[in-house]
This record gives sequence, C-alpha cells and structure tokens, in this order.
Amino acid sequence: MSQDKKDDGCVDRDVPVLFKTILFLLGRYSTVLLANTALGYVILKPKAYIRLNDDNGAKTINASTFNTVDFDYNTNILYVVAKEPARMTAFTLAVDGTPTQLLEHTFNLNLEGYPLDIEICRPQTLGATPRVAISFVNPASRSADGRVVFFQPLSFGSTTFDEIQRVTVGAYPYDMEFTEDCTILIVSNKGKPTKEGSQYRDPEGTISKIQLGVDFNDATPITSSVISFTDYFSGEAGLLNYIDLLGKNFRTFPVRDPNNNLLSLEQNIEPHDVIITENGRTAYVSLPVNNAIARINLFTDQVSQVFGLGNRTWTDYYMDPSDRDGGINMRGFNVRSLYQTTRMEWIQKSGREFIITLDSGYLNVNHEYKFTDFERGRVLQQAGGQNYH
Repeated sequence: MSQDKKDDGCVDRDVPVLFKTILFLLGRYSTVLLANTALGYVILKPKAYIRLNDDNGAKTINASTFNTVDFDYNTNILYVVAKEPARMTAFTLAVDGTPTQLLEHTFNLNLEGYPLDIEICRPQTLGATPRVAISFVNPASRSADGRVVFFQPLSFGSTTFDEIQRVTVGAYPYDMEFTEDCTILIVSNKGKPTKEGSQYRDPEGTISKIQLGVDFNDATPITSSVISFTDYFSGEAGLLNYIDLLGKNFRTFPVRDPNNNLLSLEQNIEPHDVIITENGRTAYVSLPVNNAIARINLFTDQVSQVFGLGNRTWTDYYMDPSDRDGGINMRGFNVRSLYQTTRMEWIQKSGREFIITLDSGYLNVNHEYKFTDFERGRVLQQAGGQNYH
C-alpha cells in the first residue's frame, strides 16, 4: 500500500463515488529513472473494496468514514482511521488481497478526541516493542493542544485495541513519522485558528519531537519537546531569512485577524507532511500554505533552514482556464502558479539523497478569519490588479 495515505478531508477530486471506499490494489512496476524527469509507469488492478459504516452503522454519502490508513506488513493488517466518526477499523488481507474485517474500535471523544493520523513502527532490535501511534485533535477546540496516543499493534484474532501511553503535543497534530529505530516520533502541529466568543485564538505552527524507548510499555518514560519557528525568524538574522524567502514566493496570509490584531509570522506557518532521513538526524516538513519546505535538525531540535519553492510559469502551455468564454479557447497565458508541496518522500540513490514532492497546490481557506485565496484574488482583480499572480 502506498504510504502517501492521507485524505485531507476535501471532496474527492479524482472520480465521483457514491460511497467512500478503500481499494486494494496489486501493482506491477517498471524501471524508474531518477533524473530531472521521472519516466515510468504503474499498472494498478482493483482487487476488492469495502464500504465503511458511518456513526449510525449505515453506509451513507460523505460520511467521512476514511481519513488515513497504514499497513502492518508483519501481520498483514490494514488500519483505517476515520476522523469524524472517531473510529479505527482494522482488516486482515489474504494473499490475494481480499480484506476481512478484524475489529472496529470507537475512540472516546472526551478521552482521546478526533483522530488525524496513524503510524505503525516495529523496531528491528531483537525483543523491542512495536507500537502504533495515533494523533488526535482536541475535541474541545482544534486550537488547543492535541495528543498522541500509543497503542499495542493488533494481531490475528485481536478483539481489543489497547493503549500503552499518551503524550500532549501542539494544536492540530496533522501528520507523524517515526525514525527507523522507532525511538523518535516527529509530529507536525498545524495550529489551526478558532473563534471563541468574540475572540480569536491562533496558535503557532510547531513540530513536536517525542522520544520513547526501544522497550516500550506503560511505565517507560516519554520525553516531548517543541520545535518552534521563532528562532529562525528572530533578530537581524531572522529578518534576513524572511526577506530572502519573500523573494522566493514565501506566503504568510492573512496578516491580521478580524479584530485587526496583527498575526505573527509563526501563527501563519502551518506544518503539513513530515519525512525523516534514514540516519534519523534530519526531518523535512512541508509548509504548503507558505509555499515552502523546512529542514529540522533533530540533534539540536531547531529549524535549520526554510526553502522557498518559488513559482512556475504556464506561458508555454496551451490551456483554457475559463468556463465563461463561450467555448474551447486554447491559448497561452502569462500566468504563474505556486508549487505548495503537500506530500514528500525521502529516497537515496547512488549515494545521493532526493526528496520527491507532490506539488499539488494548496488553497488557503480560513473560515474563522473569512479569508480565502478566492476572495483575495477577486479583490485584486476588482482593484485592477491584472498583473498580479
């Protein structure tokens, strides 16, 4: 199963479906050339699908019954996590890929919250303890601190999903990644804003680093630290970093909340996807809202560099971007777009390291602040800003 596994909670963009389904696929892979242009193809064959139950046990449209998945290769068990029903459904997969439901576990909203991500890790050290980590948004407020709960992995015949320990992390812990030895878990905290009465709460986007032992049980000490972007943008050096990033299309919007309070740069940073290098020394975090990628030093627990991704031009591509011009009108446009990486993978080839990015673009929609990229573009257009991109 692909590790590019998370559904961002948006409507399905690829194909229309009546029910949220999970496809079990077999792939046959060709040789892939790693160069400036990747050449290759993948043939995927559907094997089976399962309809997942909503809160009431029915199979309904748009029930948010699937948010993210992870697969345990040792036990051949697929974990499916649903945010809104706050549920984890596990399936065993037969040799031919046929799924059979193992169990369905409903999380307690008061004790855990709404699940966002799941990661399974099995240390290679003999006698070490495997662990399953699930991140949860705080049910009281998504701008409040979230939590990560560690569970014992399931096995064939399991009837319960048992907790080991839990730890507090930052607000809205969206994505997680273990190091190879499973002793460090990195969590990206998006820090989503909320409106509470007449006031607005907008926490900073941060990274949580959780350290736990190879032999892990309910008595094992856990240490957790917060990696902030504040130092990287503080002082004269921080100002130079910011100026350099602005020249590479680094974005920080909105500037103020609806009460006209100035928002800090750190409040406008929203960490998204996390990857860790094989040696466990460095993590990379995508910042799609900001059109950037951050590099994290896991020895010093600091943001070592933020890379602005710049923009691309569509001048040499023929396209018809409008559905209001009376028909098909293919031509070139002096238009630029941002990369806004959402997903990443780290690979090593011939002694060189590569980061493969999914540059899907990202719409900044902030309902609390009544800010959207659509509205910002409309205002610029109405102001005669046809040269803005």
